[in-house]
Amino acid sequence: MHLRERLLKLLHVDMSGCEGDYAEEMADYLSNNHVVPFPCGPGDTIYDIYEFVRETPFPNPTMEKWEVKCIGFQADRKGKLFYNIDGRVIPPEEFGKTIFLSEAEALRAIERGGQNNVCNTK
Repeated sequence: MHLRERLLKLLHVDMSGCEGDYAEEMADYLSNNHVVPFPCGPGDTIYDIYEFVRETPFPNPTMEKWEVKCIGFQADRKGKLFYNIDGRVIPPEEFGKTIFLSEAEALRAIERGGQNNVCNTK
């Protein structure tokens, strides 16, 4: 999902009572000014399938699941931003690849495995 669509989804939930295209105007303003919403928040559950993706897979890979308690940004020395979720540093590009917001999405990615190079379980 692109940044504008993510912002619209968040804005429509919070601003559903507003008149006109306020949510769309706000989404455009925020995305044009480089505002990035977090992919999840406290209370959300995250599903991590990293063990299925490693080049040398674990003997018995498992899907890790945890409830988010705290989320923030962290930058490396070059200024690249990462999510810091409960002390775990996660590159944004891992969402939808090894980190998922629903168990069903994570299981589909594991099943697809070698078909689209999302996972390598060999």
